[in-house]
Amino acid sequence: MVEGKNNYKCVNIYSLANATSDVKNMSFELFDDREFTSLVKNALPWMVQYPIILKLGLRKILLNTLGMESRYLTFNAVDRFKKLIRREIIPNIEDCNQSVIEPALKMSLKTSRKAIEDWGGNPKDITHIIFITNSTFEDLSLELMKQLGLRDDVERCPMLFQSFHSGLTGLRLAEQFARLNPNNRILLVMTDMLMNHAQFEDQEHMNRNNVGIHFYFSDGFTSLVIGSNEKKLDGESKGLVEVLPGKTTIIPDSTDYLGLKLHHNSISINATESLKDKVPPNLLPFARKLVDGCPVFLPSTDVYNFEYILHPGLPVVYEANSKQSKNDLRFTITAYKKFGHASVSSVFFVLEESLNPNAVWKHEYGFLMSFGVGLTTEGSIIRKI
Repeated sequence: MVEGKNNYKCVNIYSLANATSDVKNMSFELFDDREFTSLVKNALPWMVQYPIILKLGLRKILLNTLGMESRYLTFNAVDRFKKLIRREIIPNIEDCNQSVIEPALKMSLKTSRKAIEDWGGNPKDITHIIFITNSTFEDLSLELMKQLGLRDDVERCPMLFQSFHSGLTGLRLAEQFARLNPNNRILLVMTDMLMNHAQFEDQEHMNRNNVGIHFYFSDGFTSLVIGSNEKKLDGESKGLVEVLPGKTTIIPDSTDYLGLKLHHNSISINATESLKDKVPPNLLPFARKLVDGCPVFLPSTDVYNFEYILHPGLPVVYEANSKQSKNDLRFTITAYKKFGHASVSSVFFVLEESLNPNAVWKHEYGFLMSFGVGLTTEGSIIRKI
């Protein structure tokens, strides 16, 4: 237990359970070169502006630039993407939403049961449930409460379509609930299946960014149990990580760099490579805010003397973040290679990599950070138990 200024009592992440969907996809398998060339000429004439694409072929370009080895979805992306881009299927937003609900509930139950089991406490001791998603308009927390056997008076806090940083928004809120009462135990549940919404509504949306971004996303599901370490409940584990109070900030003049937008029959994600010009320069100033506001004594206040557990974003972003932080971001890169961009769950996939028994932290404390629409940055200082 960390004690320092005013004998501050910290909050624990007692358990962490991640999962992915069942269908393994390799983004570079989407097209062979001949078929892609045909599609460029017929469906995506704007790509002719980039002759390097035709010269090298999509497969080689994706191998060199995506940075991932695999991603996991509920379907085979090869068949679906081809049909979408040829306009052979045009799903509406209701169909997309319905395609998410059943698997999202199934996987959220799976991760929640695992998190509760690893926590070791009584499900009836859960006092709050925070449910986060960017993929469905349904608040699944009611059904989760029922099937997990939680009390009827559990306080529910759903967060829908709050972008990729909202997993850490939920953690920040959970940490505050935990400090309010040492008996509080919070179940934080995240589910994202953004590729179920992938489509190209019209020629305007068939642009370089909108097509490319759909190569990166993977399904991700995460559950955690969080609570104060001031009072130990019956059967409770010692915990995985101590979490200090989180912070959030908006990066100035960055609204147009990342978007999660609702259209009349689709949800689109818009991101630009210019993210690398906005996120990395603000990484260390945000880390400094976390250090300056830390309520406990830290062995070092030098922001370079911390582990960096970062949401990956796109490869151009994490590469620039690595240079800014002078950190190899080995946990971020490993998680991204294995799973792709899992939206709100991504940063917790990275955290799990860092908690692997064979993983060695170079520093006692770390920064847990993510970013999303706004541009919004979320983060906390953590310590591995």
